[in-house]
Amino acid sequence: MVFALNAESTFEKVDLTTDYRKAPFDGDMTRLLKYPVGWAGGCLECAALLLFIIFKIWAGLQVGSVSSTGPTFNLIVLGFRV
Repeated sequence: MVFALNAESTFEKVDLTTDYRKAPFDGDMTRLLKYPVGWAGGCLECAALLLFIIFKIWAGLQVGSVSSTGPTFNLIVLGFRV
């Protein structure tokens, strides 16, 4: 949400042909996110993904514990079976 509302203060302005070895990156791609809004938004997105994974594991265990076929555990995260 932070990215959609305030892109100018979140990301560096780049084009398809921007050279990462020159300013504003100087070879460091972590400079794509501006401080502090970009890094705060990135951390919030990572926290949301982690909470989603934890919920999926919890929900899978809850469904498996009441299933008539016994406990099952099936989790797919971003297309990969975990």
